[in-house]
Amino acid sequence: MKAKHLAGLFATLLAVACGTQKPASVVIYYSQGGTTKAVAEQFAAQTGSDIIELVPETPYPDTYQGTIEESRDEATKGIGRPLVQSKFNLKKYDTIYLGYPIWFGTYAPPITTFLADNDLSGKKLVLFCTFGSGGRKASAAKIAAECPEAEILGSFGLAARRVDSAAEEVERFLASLGAGEEKPMLGAFGDQHPISEEEMAVFQKATENYGYLNLEPLSVATQLVAGMNYLFVCHSGGPNGSAEVEVSIFKPLGDADPYLVSVER
Repeated sequence: MKAKHLAGLFATLLAVACGTQKPASVVIYYSQGGTTKAVAEQFAAQTGSDIIELVPETPYPDTYQGTIEESRDEATKGIGRPLVQSKFNLKKYDTIYLGYPIWFGTYAPPITTFLADNDLSGKKLVLFCTFGSGGRKASAAKIAAECPEAEILGSFGLAARRVDSAAEEVERFLASLGAGEEKPMLGAFGDQHPISEEEMAVFQKATENYGYLNLEPLSVATQLVAGMNYLFVCHSGGPNGSAEVEVSIFKPLGDADPYLVSVER
């Protein structure tokens, strides 16, 4: 055995004996189209974690409508998607980074299967998700209820259209998580204030395709970055009741249109 390998082995044994070896962690995720996979790979690379992909026995259809129909049926019935492997030996892992896409306001059905088949008691969980219009808080709350004996350290959400910035966003999240914050902050927002005509125009443009959310903006706070972040407090009404929600919108520099980043209930 080469000297450097012997040195590495000795260092590992010494760390274990002294109790200073960093607890093992793993990234476990489901991804249909690759967006959540890209985020999962960033978490694994930046934390030095093992990584496990959850693979359904029967993949969802290639078409958007087909996936919607099958997953809606599963979500309505509260059942999971059968997986090629659903049970794992997680004893050596102290921390689990659990990732998923948001479907119908919560985690995709393959995660239901994973949670049902694995005991996460005593584990530290860091949740991450990708979405079209939000669902981070709701999905995290649901997992907290499903896993009452686990400790949820924080949750991270990334809009699918911003996946190209995954490396930077994950890095900021991990840094803020280490500082005790639940989610990353790029700098402080100002106070909530009455909405100006210009800010209302930004809101209307960014939400023009989200009429089904029934959003009524009440106030807004802004944050100047490489562009402008807007955090609107809105009333959201619908058949399932009304609620106050936070709507994040980003307006890039120049003439680019603003777009909706997330809706957090």
